[in-house]
Amino acid sequence: METTDNGHNFIIHANDFKPNKERDFLHKAKDNIEILSDVETNEMLLKTAFELVSLKVKSDEELDFWEICKIKFTEEDSNFEKELKESFINEIKILNRLLIDDKFYSIDSFQYFDLSLLEKDNEIVKSIYSLVSQFRILPHFDLYCEISKYINNWNIHIGENFKLLTLEDIGKIVAEESGLNYFYIQDKKAYKQFIKEISSNISLLNSLALIPNIHGCFMNLEQLVKWNKIENELIDVIQNINYSISKKYLHQDFYFIENITDYNREKFKDDFSKFCNQLNDDFAKNEGQSSLT
Repeated sequence: METTDNGHNFIIHANDFKPNKERDFLHKAKDNIEILSDVETNEMLLKTAFELVSLKVKSDEELDFWEICKIKFTEEDSNFEKELKESFINEIKILNRLLIDDKFYSIDSFQYFDLSLLEKDNEIVKSIYSLVSQFRILPHFDLYCEISKYINNWNIHIGENFKLLTLEDIGKIVAEESGLNYFYIQDKKAYKQFIKEISSNISLLNSLALIPNIHGCFMNLEQLVKWNKIENELIDVIQNINYSISKKYLHQDFYFIENITDYNREKFKDDFSKFCNQLNDDFAKNEGQSSLT
């Protein structure tokens, strides 16, 4: 049976039912009563072929597992074909055949990139893959991206049975599993690229702590300020005496981010003055309590 454009990666042939281009897709013509018998034979052939391939995959661990798993749904698929493909996918997705670091995993062990990620420039995808690989076990890059493309196709046609990762999902992973510390991130270059990709999503950056301050602590975007001219001496002074002020200073690796409140020497003076006044008030209060005792 001709399968090149039919969404599966194996050829179907039967001695008693010699397919040709006219017969290849009889299962799509169920409404034609005159050829009903041939249609039923065609369906039986397809069903048997999928069952044989499934048995082969389950029993032969030397088989190129992923190569035979390359099943795609097409817009031309009949309901019968969709059911066959869905059944096949449900059987093979749980088999532990993908080797990663001397251990075998099943297809449904992983979370895959959403199509919106896969369509980005390859270098960007590599950066995001590098970031995610710190938090998740993943197949090697090329295989992971290839499987992700198929998974996106499968999810459209058989329900969202596989978890897909968007940039927002990756942000949640980082916020929850990084200890909210920039210095925990192994690939700093990849992380900066990730932040560039989500930098226009102000709502996300205000809801998740993903942007580091000068101490490396992840903060919400609205909690940070950016010096319009970096004053290193002033920054060094305040870092050593008052964390409550310096914690809002944006980390210098992330000055490419827009939509952050500007900060300058005058605002620093105001903050420092408030800090000194508070110290004086606290000192006076303590002195007053001491005199009473």
